[in-house]
Amino acid sequence: MTLNNRLPQNRKAFALALAVFGLYLFYMLSQVNFYLYRSLRETYYLVLVPVVVAGTLYFFRGKQLAYRLLLGYWIWFVLSRMLNHNPALTEDQYLWFDLSLMLPFFALGLVLDADGRRRFLDWLSAAVGGYHFILGLFALSAFILNKYYVNPITEGHLGMIPGSRRITILDYNANSTAFWFMTAFLLMVYQFFACRKKAWRWPIVLCALVNFATVAVTYTRSVRIALTITLAMLASLAVRRHARVNRRLLILLLVLIFLASAALVYLSFGLITYTLTHLPFSAAASELQVSSGAALRSARPIPAEAVPLRAVSPGAEEAMPPDIGDPSTHSAFYNRINDLSTKRLEIYHCALLTIRKDPMILLRGCLSKDAMSVTNAILHRPETIAHFHNFLIQTLILTGLPGLLLVLAFCVLIVGRGLKLFFSPDPRLSTGVRTLALSPIAAILYAMFESCLFTDLDIRCLFFFLMGGLMLGSYHDFFPETK
Repeated sequence: MTLNNRLPQNRKAFALALAVFGLYLFYMLSQVNFYLYRSLRETYYLVLVPVVVAGTLYFFRGKQLAYRLLLGYWIWFVLSRMLNHNPALTEDQYLWFDLSLMLPFFALGLVLDADGRRRFLDWLSAAVGGYHFILGLFALSAFILNKYYVNPITEGHLGMIPGSRRITILDYNANSTAFWFMTAFLLMVYQFFACRKKAWRWPIVLCALVNFATVAVTYTRSVRIALTITLAMLASLAVRRHARVNRRLLILLLVLIFLASAALVYLSFGLITYTLTHLPFSAAASELQVSSGAALRSARPIPAEAVPLRAVSPGAEEAMPPDIGDPSTHSAFYNRINDLSTKRLEIYHCALLTIRKDPMILLRGCLSKDAMSVTNAILHRPETIAHFHNFLIQTLILTGLPGLLLVLAFCVLIVGRGLKLFFSPDPRLSTGVRTLALSPIAAILYAMFESCLFTDLDIRCLFFFLMGGLMLGSYHDFFPETK
């Protein structure tokens, strides 16, 4: 077989796949050498992104509803920046420019055929799984030994947060760290069922276990909930495919299996952390140490003045608005829910106050730099609150009701078709193809507690749109009438 015969027939789709794969690696490896990343971002990135986006819009005129909704949202996002006294689109650090990558990442799964998607996922899984397997080994060893490693290039941390028991990688916070390892774990779940050579399942299982354990030691509830629900769905699928009972009994059985498996998965995170902290050679009770290996530099403590504080002028405390975070100003029920949500409820409350102060936000949204100004003025916290910890609220504040409605329609479509693909009785559907639905659903569940989709661009956003497009492309293979 010649090389020419082995290349995809649709060379435009192949070129898009190469560009998307390269851009994903570019973001994934950004913190390894942030200086190189920043240099490339200020040069070649500014040329490559318009070419890829323009090529996607010209060559792949998607007629699918999901693609049109996403395109409509991006256009509205650009218009909303202009309506907020930013006609030159120079504010928000050119966020509209970065968000344009949603389109090629999502379109890729729609333009590749089934074999192209499988090959792309093989390469993506190898890159993401291998990279996070190495990071996971460092993270787990750092957790067991109660230390952190230092990136010799950027002096970024990989390991324990000083004064905490949570793992981070390369200066990302624990929540983002957990999401990174969740992406690798979900790709390993797909590969376990999709790989054609059973011998490959052993390294796949090992990689999945390392990534799952690393998620556990980040102590991140949002990712734990996302993985709990998706793995409970997988257990329910296994029962549905093998149970031979009537419909009513099957529904009851599926509910029981879902609840039982969800409880077991969530408890397994605690079991992993307990086991790792009680190993004979674990240093969990010792003080934080810094690796002194030849390839690792000594870490520099983060100075207290580096932590961003709310700016309050002397003598202005009396003029500050009342702190709605004060438990004495709310009912016991409110305070209990606020505590269970790790103080997120009071942030959601501030979103309502933000809209009350400027009702025009419902029509045109606001700029990113203004989104949290009311919240940070009301909540008297020592650190600056960066976002609303919910992607729907964040979308509403930044783009108004038009943007929120487009995002809701897109997410409902993705989740609805993902569930149909996952639980479909069609015998042609393999388990590997079904598991593609788990990734976008897990990302949406995670984003209910974080603001990483549609209003920001990093590896979490790119993973969601990439896997959402690949899932939807597979869906259209088996349900072409909905294309």
